[in-house]
Amino acid sequence: MRHRFFVKNFAVIALLVILFIGYGSLYPFDFHRASLIDAAGTLIGGWAKRPGRGDFLSNILLYMPLGCFGMLAIRREASALARIGMVLVLGLCLSICVELTQYFDAGRDTEATDVYSNVIGTALGIGVAQFPGRAFWTRLPRPRQADPAAFMLLAAWAGYNLYPFVPVIDLHKYWDALKPLVLYPALSGYGLFTHAAIWIAAAALIDEAVTEKRRAWFAVFAAVLLGSKIVLDGDTLSAAELAGAAVALAWRMALEPWPRLRTLSAVALLTSAVVALRLEPFHFEAAAMPFGWIPFASFMHGSVGVDMQAFLEKFFLYGGLIWLLQKAGLPLFPAIIAVAAMLFATSIAEIYLPGRSAEITDAATAVFVGGLIALVRPARSVVWARPGRLI
Repeated sequence: MRHRFFVKNFAVIALLVILFIGYGSLYPFDFHRASLIDAAGTLIGGWAKRPGRGDFLSNILLYMPLGCFGMLAIRREASALARIGMVLVLGLCLSICVELTQYFDAGRDTEATDVYSNVIGTALGIGVAQFPGRAFWTRLPRPRQADPAAFMLLAAWAGYNLYPFVPVIDLHKYWDALKPLVLYPALSGYGLFTHAAIWIAAAALIDEAVTEKRRAWFAVFAAVLLGSKIVLDGDTLSAAELAGAAVALAWRMALEPWPRLRTLSAVALLTSAVVALRLEPFHFEAAAMPFGWIPFASFMHGSVGVDMQAFLEKFFLYGGLIWLLQKAGLPLFPAIIAVAAMLFATSIAEIYLPGRSAEITDAATAVFVGGLIALVRPARSVVWARPGRLI
């Protein structure tokens, strides 16, 4: 049998990440003639420029999947040092190539600081791949061992909540974060419902992302994410978030003897929450706005930090819904199609909602995340079969 140097599934994911980076970095592909020497001079000349915090952190997040899945894609027959070196060189070369190409792309900037953040992101991704061990990602020899897809989705949710990852040592900031909870503890039914539905989905994912003490892990996960809103720059803690986590914990305990009912209720609640979040405030106008057929177009024109946070939120919500549908008994491919179709339908409805960007992006995101869920599963697993045969 011919020896293979790469793990196929993870190599495909790494390639998809490279394509995603290229697409996001070079859109709208409005190239013009220029000198490569000038491009290199601009890149080198900006080595000491101070980067913006939002862009720097967003670039780190953008390249972390490349480091993680690039490391996982190389079999362990190669030494750890060789694998780390190859992935770091890949991240460095990709970043330099992208930055040089951006010099020829109208509306894009060539920045040496982006190369720094991209390499840092690649290195952090390598660290993620090394912890808690390759076996966590590549083998499911026992029926109740951790599901790497659930772990991936929870990581996206944590990234959304923890962004911009900058703690603040300021008692006034802590008070400002708690003020809405202490002085104005308003709790609307809609806010409680959406937060509870999301935390219930997170609880279901935690049940498969860890192998023991699942209830305790949920409490720790919720405490870290909610507590971070007090100490991280720009965040506040609301009564709806806190109550939603408490409802999810109570739901988890009450339905523990009935796992199928727990899964079906999580599917129904998260589906309703996603539809509500996409169509609120339900004030439709008669005149329709244009529909955008270019995937991720809205991400290319806003703040990089805001767009990255929005992508992580969609990654969790749409991926979590696909994952729950499969756990409820629907094969993975139909689950992806069902979620993408629902998102496409609500995107069509958004053309009548003022202030919304109606486009194909959300449906494309669901397909992208669903593909990643399939690829992170073990190679020997029948990922298109009913999940009851896998878990």
